[in-house]
Amino acid sequence: MRLSKRKAHLRKAGFKKGTASPKQGQTVAFPTVSDSKYVRLEKKAFESRVHTSNNVLTFKDTDGTDTTVSALRPRPNASNVVDEYSGCGDESLHPDVCTNKLMVQAKVQALFNSAFKKHRHDKPNCEGDLNFDAANSVRWGLGWRKRLKCTKCSYMSDNHNLYEEVENKKGPGRRATKVNIGLQLGLCTTPISNTGVRRIFNNANIIAPNQAAMQRLSDKVNEKIQSVNIRDMHELLLKKMP
Repeated sequence: MRLSKRKAHLRKAGFKKGTASPKQGQTVAFPTVSDSKYVRLEKKAFESRVHTSNNVLTFKDTDGTDTTVSALRPRPNASNVVDEYSGCGDESLHPDVCTNKLMVQAKVQALFNSAFKKHRHDKPNCEGDLNFDAANSVRWGLGWRKRLKCTKCSYMSDNHNLYEEVENKKGPGRRATKVNIGLQLGLCTTPISNTGVRRIFNNANIIAPNQAAMQRLSDKVNEKIQSVNIRDMHELLLKKMP
């Protein structure tokens, strides 16, 4: 049987049984897969780094320079346990309304009773609700000064201190609150610092007082405690003397 030219050529040029491969002993280098990781940014980070100009998206690096990197579709913002339990549910409410606060109940009752009566007298036909004016609340350590405002009309009540003040205030300025002084007295008998108690307040969704103000009040309370201790020791020594 006569072979075709193509098969005859393959028999001569093709690999023959028992013949060593010309690639024997050589290492074959396969292309490696890139180690680059593709990460989808959270929505907040995406909006801060991707800018739109004339319907063209430009991606900026951490130093603010433009890069040729193409940003992937953003993923939802990650939520942690603190956000889950400290969120206010209703976006129409002021975030300050959804926090826990220390208030004297008798003063809160006086604020609502006086505001209800005056609102009914000034706006008899208004059917709005009276809510805390959280945007204009004044914080004094752990104490708060608040007022009520109507949700429909322009009525706003007078500001009320929802905390108790010390009575022996000397000199100008606002009087100190009893709750702030009581907090510092309690901290003097425990190993908890101002920083530690602020962390406790924040985890309990209570707006913590300013740390610098807490330290100033702590210094004053410590001076008073020291003077009282010195006076008591002096009186005890006088009693023991013949």
